[in-house]
Amino acid sequence: MSDVCSRISDGTHQSPSWATSGIPFIFVSNIRNGSVHFDTDKFVSELEFRKLTRSCPIDPGDVLYTAVGSYGHAAVVPEGKAFVFQRHIAHLKLRHDLVDANYLSRMLETPPVRRQADKLARGVAQKTVTLSSLRSLEIPLPPLDEQKRIAAILDKADALRAKNRQASAMIDSLTQSIFVEMFGDPVSNSKGWEIKPLADFELFLTSGSRGWAEYYAKTGTPFIRIQNLKGGKLSTDEIVFVNSPANAEARRTRVSAGDVLISITADLGRVAVVPAALHQSANVNQHIALFRPKNINPTFLSNFLAGDGGKQQFAALNRQGVKAGLNFADIRGLKIMNPPIDLQDKFEGLLRLVAERELTAQAFTIETDALFASLQHRAFSGQL
Repeated sequence: MSDVCSRISDGTHQSPSWATSGIPFIFVSNIRNGSVHFDTDKFVSELEFRKLTRSCPIDPGDVLYTAVGSYGHAAVVPEGKAFVFQRHIAHLKLRHDLVDANYLSRMLETPPVRRQADKLARGVAQKTVTLSSLRSLEIPLPPLDEQKRIAAILDKADALRAKNRQASAMIDSLTQSIFVEMFGDPVSNSKGWEIKPLADFELFLTSGSRGWAEYYAKTGTPFIRIQNLKGGKLSTDEIVFVNSPANAEARRTRVSAGDVLISITADLGRVAVVPAALHQSANVNQHIALFRPKNINPTFLSNFLAGDGGKQQFAALNRQGVKAGLNFADIRGLKIMNPPIDLQDKFEGLLRLVAERELTAQAFTIETDALFASLQHRAFSGQL
């Protein structure tokens, strides 16, 4: 790749003087989905910007490449955006008479180039693609007009993927929108619902199993941990398994359909409802409270706790991180809106419809990702 670049360098090695606003400072996480994203909370002043970029200005049409940790993501520097970036991002100044920026950015993310990067990456805790390794990456180089044609095709396919991601994000936000529409602002209780302590809805409350590391297995009983509670839902992305012992603790910490799970240490207040598919077939670990509700819809309760109504209470209990975790008194003392149960049930029914839309969106995501991967392969092998 060194043949098509006039310079390959990295971001600033200096420790910037931070400002409360100004010119954004970009991290590896800001290079994603083929673009530079400016959702950062770090900024530098105009004077600091000039100092940090003096030796190598950032120009539109340059290409950025993540080289440390989550390496292998690329993006073209857009027009009209001044920014600084960290040293874990490689900066490619191109010979535009030889290579199209959009084409190169796309090629750097193709599986064949990623496999080259995987072989060249060094390090144990944090893999790194060095600048010298980056220079040695091999990329097919058809004539410039052909590069632009290929990049345009891939851009259109990726735009389709982007629209699908936006649709999925809208579906994700729909749940809380429906909640607020039906029940009002959960913080101010704008519709004046009755407020009760969570203890009034308690059928059973316990915390999870302790010291089960010795029972970990490749298959067996799902063992639910904090990382499996995501956005008010139960995720199996990082699920682990145990050979669950046949004892009282295992029976006590076994979930039932409709149980509401609440994280009580570290990242306090993550919440999820146990689906029917896991009834009596999973256990929770010690960092999770298992709350079995009565006289309240579990889906309504989980969404109240996962939303602003619960978050504000969990933040107050956390006391700016000083408190180590939640105890049972904390959990029982949570204040819960209590609208009519038929309205809660109606909310659950609407969320089932949202879940169906999510499945449709997920299927479409799989299709568009497969299409894009096929186009990438054909582009790299000269078949596009």
